[in-house]
Amino acid sequence: MSARVELRNWIEDQVAGAETVSLPALADGALLAFMADDHFKTRFLNEHLRNIVYNLAQATLAATRGSHYRTTSGGGITPAGLRAKAKRHPAFLTWYEHSGSRHINLMSMKKYDLLEAARERTERGDHEIKLAKLWRSLAKSMSNTESVADRYTEADINAVWARLR
Repeated sequence: MSARVELRNWIEDQVAGAETVSLPALADGALLAFMADDHFKTRFLNEHLRNIVYNLAQATLAATRGSHYRTTSGGGITPAGLRAKAKRHPAFLTWYEHSGSRHINLMSMKKYDLLEAARERTERGDHEIKLAKLWRSLAKSMSNTESVADRYTEADINAVWARLR
């Protein structure tokens, strides 16, 4: 059995019947359950290190899109601070955009790269907007104390989803 399947089985056991799940607590529990298992760790790295590198590289590339203007301390940045950072870090000069099968520096992109990148972003955005419309449509008929399960069946939700598509 792969490490992923083993981990998924463990997660399914932990989640089974739970009304709520804390992802940080679940992650901590997984560390406790698997950290001493060297065979699991080796299989896990062999199966997932490439994806982890991919995701971290993707995050690094995303940081070129002006996200260095954000703060993680919970505070905001002042307009003057933003202007000062913008002068030091011109976002569009360092921006890498996904287009097709690669990330390309914005300043190196050709017309077809820009159009493909725009198509990809539109596709992702359209799906998110449709889901937001579904959530709003479901919420419209609910009281503040009802859950989705109190008000709707899966068939009801599928019918609303089909109408929105």
